[in-house]
Amino acid sequence: MHKINFRIIQLLLWLLTYLAIFFYCFYKFDNLSLSVVYSVLVTLVYLATVYGNSDFLIPRFFNKSKWQYVLYSIGFLVAILTIRMQLEHWILFRLMKYEWFFNFSHEHFSFSSVTMIFAFLFGALLRISLNHFELLRQMQERKSQQVTAELNLLKSQVQPHFLFNALNNIYYLSYTKSDLAPQTIARLSDIMRYFVEEAPKEWVPLKAELDFIQDYIEVERIRLPYNLEICWERNGQQKEQILIPPILFIPLVENVFKHGVDKTRENNEIAISVEVESKALTFTVKNSLHFFQNDKSKGTGLANLRKRLTLLFNHNFNLQTGPESGYYVAKLTIPL
Repeated sequence: MHKINFRIIQLLLWLLTYLAIFFYCFYKFDNLSLSVVYSVLVTLVYLATVYGNSDFLIPRFFNKSKWQYVLYSIGFLVAILTIRMQLEHWILFRLMKYEWFFNFSHEHFSFSSVTMIFAFLFGALLRISLNHFELLRQMQERKSQQVTAELNLLKSQVQPHFLFNALNNIYYLSYTKSDLAPQTIARLSDIMRYFVEEAPKEWVPLKAELDFIQDYIEVERIRLPYNLEICWERNGQQKEQILIPPILFIPLVENVFKHGVDKTRENNEIAISVEVESKALTFTVKNSLHFFQNDKSKGTGLANLRKRLTLLFNHNFNLQTGPESGYYVAKLTIPL
């Protein structure tokens, strides 16, 4: 896209160059046909000079040998200057009978030489600009590839935790000969399908992510000896067209089961709320606060989440965790 835009800019610059030459000639010579012919001829010569240096001499000779580039440049300028003056003499002096300027006069040679040198230097400036933009493009591409690789790594770090915990749950159900084993295996199948089909994508529907979280919670709560009270609250738009990065909220939910649930107590509570506004989405997880839970216990899960959020949204997000009114609250706000 930038390449196409740069070509359009060059085309507009050459059009402006032609118009400037034309109006200058018309003001000086007061002859329409002479001005048109001279403007076309000079613009074509300038085109050959600029791109001859930019696209031929510099790429082929400048990096190999500076002296070789200088010698070829001098030969190129002499040749194209000779061609220009000969064409101007033949077309403008002989055919159009304009006798004062184009008969190989001193003024003719001086004016042509100076303008050709400026065109030649402009070609060098054009090549420097093209190389600069190409370098920026390559740096941006490498940065994008690096960010993608880091995001994939961070996402892949989540999956082993899920699989390990889910298999432990299934093992427990099988060991106790629970009737919930088939249902848990089905939910695990949905979880793994989400990892395989949705997690590699850059964006997924919000509903799919929330269904995935629901499956995860149902698998995790099986290991708890007491019933876990879970409250879901969904406010705002809940439509398929709302897209978010995959596996973004699950570290907050996973952190609850790792550090926020006391298996020896019956009064465990979890509240999950999703609030969608016009330009932002807020995901909040709240659980009963126990004496052993604090910010130091959150491990690497939230640290990886912060790193991934930074890669995805730069610093345009807000993640807050900590105790609040007898609960431990993790609140994440991301832009839509």
